[in-house]
Amino acid sequence: MALLDEFGRPIDDVASMARPSGAIFLDGQQVADTAQCVHCGCHFVMRKGSGTERGWCRNCNGVVCGRKCATCVPFEKKLDLAEKVGRR
Repeated sequence: MALLDEFGRPIDDVASMARPSGAIFLDGQQVADTAQCVHCGCHFVMRKGSGTERGWCRNCNGVVCGRKCATCVPFEKKLDLAEKVGRR
């Protein structure tokens, strides 16, 4: 079984990675590797030639999911800030 896009079409341009953060399994078979954003923690599939802009944070030394995470605020720091707001 192949990985499907949001329209139900098979995705055949999924890039395999040397050090994946996770994997997608369908019917017991691995169909894609995932990368994890060092700033927000979301997992995403790297697709060859998709045109989606990804990035690399030199401070955290890891991949970021896109422009919304381009500013370096590590996930741990976001959790600490959320806890401080919750305590007030």
